[in-house]
Amino acid sequence: PAAILMATTRSFLRSIAQVETSAGKVLEKTNNLLCPDMPPNMFVTCLYAILDPISGRLQYANAGHDLPYRRHSGGVSELYATGMPLGLMPDMYYQEKETTLAPGE
Repeated sequence: PAAILMATTRSFLRSIAQVETSAGKVLEKTNNLLCPDMPPNMFVTCLYAILDPISGRLQYANAGHDLPYRRHSGGVSELYATGMPLGLMPDMYYQEKETTLAPGE
């Protein structure tokens, strides 16, 4: 079941990303598609990010995943954004954050 769930989640993420430019909205729509058929006691954690490699702009949203870390000249910082794991409850909000990565980060 886990492999099928991950394949389904990946397909939803990829198809929604074709028409949605907001990281938070991609997770919201994916969550709503997963909820009706989620097996009992299962859920998906996910960090979804959109990177513009030219400008370094990174837009991200988190669905219950471990916080990512950003390594920069001043040390290390967490990229904090809140959100429930996917598939637990419909119509969840996924906080969207943005940062700019410098060359080499």
